[in-house]
Formats: sequence, structure tokens, C-alpha cells
Amino acid sequence: MKKFILFALFATILVSCEKPQNGKNGKDGLLSIWHVIELPVSSTDWQPMPSSSNVRYYSAFFSNIPEITKDIFLDGVVLCYLYQNDRQIMLPTVRHYESDNGELWTSTIDFEYFEGGLEIFYTNSDFFYTEPPQDMTFVLQILY
Repeated sequence: MKKFILFALFATILVSCEKPQNGKNGKDGLLSIWHVIELPVSSTDWQPMPSSSNVRYYSAFFSNIPEITKDIFLDGVVLCYLYQNDRQIMLPTVRHYESDNGELWTSTIDFEYFEGGLEIFYTNSDFFYTEPPQDMTFVLQILY
């Protein structure tokens, strides 16, 4: 009986041992590629969408971000932050506002990314814009 218990204990130890998990290219499995990219958007960079007199939202398009590779697109993570007042606000962000005359609306900033680029969207819930959004700075964190 002792031999059976010893054998069962030994077998359990062998079965429960795992080979260490390696990350991409034999690394330690932690995030191995990390890019931080600053994307300034001036007021004149915001494009009305659709491009008609009846503006529904604004868009800033970046088509040259080579750090968003096919591998990043398929298996990585792209995070985008609005950098404002010495703070980073993770997108999407929704803020609520009230005008001096009591009108209420929300402002939403979100983004989409694709291989080699990114598009940021600015939308007011009432779709009313007296002018394009202000100058803004966004920060991308690209992880793989």
C-alpha cells in the first residue's frame, strides 16, 4: 500500500509540472514590444463627417502609423488616451456638459485602429457644432 501511495504521489507531481511558458521569440511571456506615440490634432485637422453642411461628428485620420503592424492588429493591444490638463483620459471617454442657458449634451471621443493607422472620432450628442473641436493631443500605447 505504501508503494502505491508513493507511486501515486510521484505520478501526481510529474503530471502537474508544466514546461515554462515562453512569449514570442522565446521571451519571458510578458509584453515584449511597447511603443508610445504622441498624436497632436489641431483644430484644422478635424474633418466633418459626413462631409456635408449637416455635420454629425468629426474625425481625425492617421494613415501612417507603421508601429501598428499586422501582428499588433491581430494579437496585440492598442490603447489611446486624450492628454489634457496633465492627465491621460482613456478612450472612449464620455463627458457631460451644460450650457449657460441650461441645455445638456454629452461629448464622446472614441477611436478605431487598423493595420498601419488609426482614426479618432469626436461626437456631440446633440450633433451641434459652432466650430470644429479644439486642439487635442492623444497618446497611443501599443503593446505586444
